[in-house]
Amino acid sequence: MADGIAVSIIVAAFGAQATLAAAVASVRAQQRADWELIVVADDGLDYRPFLPAAAQGDPRLHLVSSGGIATGPAAARNAGLALARGAFVCALDADDRFAPERLDVLLAAAGEGGVAADCVNVVDAAGTVLHHAFPPGSPDRDIDAGEIMGCGVPLHPLVRRDLLGRGWPDLRFAEDVVLNLQLLDRAGRFAMVMRPLYDYVVHPASICHRPDAAAVADAVYGKILAGLEAGAFGLSSAMGRLALAGFRDKRATNLAFARAREAGLAATFQEFLALGQGRDTATD
Repeated sequence: MADGIAVSIIVAAFGAQATLAAAVASVRAQQRADWELIVVADDGLDYRPFLPAAAQGDPRLHLVSSGGIATGPAAARNAGLALARGAFVCALDADDRFAPERLDVLLAAAGEGGVAADCVNVVDAAGTVLHHAFPPGSPDRDIDAGEIMGCGVPLHPLVRRDLLGRGWPDLRFAEDVVLNLQLLDRAGRFAMVMRPLYDYVVHPASICHRPDAAAVADAVYGKILAGLEAGAFGLSSAMGRLALAGFRDKRATNLAFARAREAGLAATFQEFLALGQGRDTATD
């Protein structure tokens, strides 16, 4: 644990002027204090003026640049990862929030495996809970590759630093899903705490709200499938086979969403999931 830092939290910020303060506040409200927060601006902005004075003066907060404009969440997080000093690392999207006990609970759950996530609140911009990654209140357990790919919600686990390797894969969409499969492959287990400790905010700027959401997803799924067939993500042969099957299913579900949208049955992927017509996920 370098410099007494248990967890490095990495936020990729792009157009986050209206939301970053709440995300930072949720980290500063953690029940434990041995963390650092690395905010990586991917839009050339200095985010300090958008934060309250107390946050600006917190020595645990580091505002840095990705070194480019719109390099994407994976590249921005990896720029932060290069600076991270914590024994564990986790990502927080700039428009999302942690529950106060999240770091405490997940550090305990990670155990020897080194990976733990929670069942996530999916909320709208008003804070109304829409659904969860897994049923809250069910027993804590390890989840498998199929559940990672099919849970319907982005998972941002707490991860022991050495398991991250080079960090997030070079994708602009579904990078979290590929990373989580890599983590399961490396660690041998992926612990799931069945308490919602992360608020994932679905808002008008989300990919799932864009008119071209299905087309964007389909293009990336094609790239991921080609990469899996070429062994690009460093997965074991067994995990690679599971990933290929899972992403083929994801692509098919995304096409079903496109048809539902054209028919006026669902405006967003999250609405499509709520209809019970898809078990897959398209993530921000």
